[in-house]
Amino acid sequence: MKNNFVSAKKIRQAYGSQTLGTWQDLNGRRAVPGNYCGQEILSMFRDILVQ
Repeated sequence: MKNNFVSAKKIRQAYGSQTLGTWQDLNGRRAVPGNYCGQEILSMFRDILVQ
């Protein structure tokens, strides 16, 4: 199976400072209004790890 993962290093090389450094950096950047997108994603991720 082919791995479609692109490393963060390659993404930063292509997009420079336009990329986000942390999940919390998503806060306030979504089309849907909200300030806690990054925290919500991290919360879902933690829930998956616990299962």
